Amino acid sequence: MKKICILDYGLGNIKSLHNSLKKIGYKPNFYSEDKSSLYDVLFIPGVGSFNTAIKLLKEKNYFNLINNFNNQNTFIFGICLGMQLLLSIGYEDKKNEGLNLIKGEAVKIDQEFPIPIIGWNKVFINSNNKFTFLKKYNSEMFYFIHSYH
Repeated sequence: MKKICILDYGLGNIKSLHNSLKKIGYKPNFYSEDKSSLYDVLFIPGVGSFNTAIKLLKEKNYFNLINNFNNQNTFIFGICLGMQLLLSIGYEDKKNEGLNLIKGEAVKIDQEFPIPIIGWNKVFINSNNKFTFLKKYNSEMFYFIHSYH
């Protein structure tokens, strides 16, 4: 069974994620309770602002921790704000350095759309995507609530 870690850095609905993973048969740990470096999967959840999240990650010295996980080929999943944090830069509140695990920027959605975007929407997977396992989700519906992309 895969050893799963949830990074509890102060933002995110970590109890819901923990309960969801337990429901499907896993036994996740919160990093604060088990600081083992031998995890197969790391979840970075998040609800809140990019700026606040980055401050919290820096205060807890989690930048190095996350980079160490990445260097150990741990699968790292960012959920909601956690996904944005994986990018190079985020612009919520001000320009902030991200974790830089994925080259890119989290920028506010163009005002031609009403924001925040809330609700069920179909996703379309780019056929050039190197993550071939995502193709099975092409044209599937997912729930969104966000103002940045």
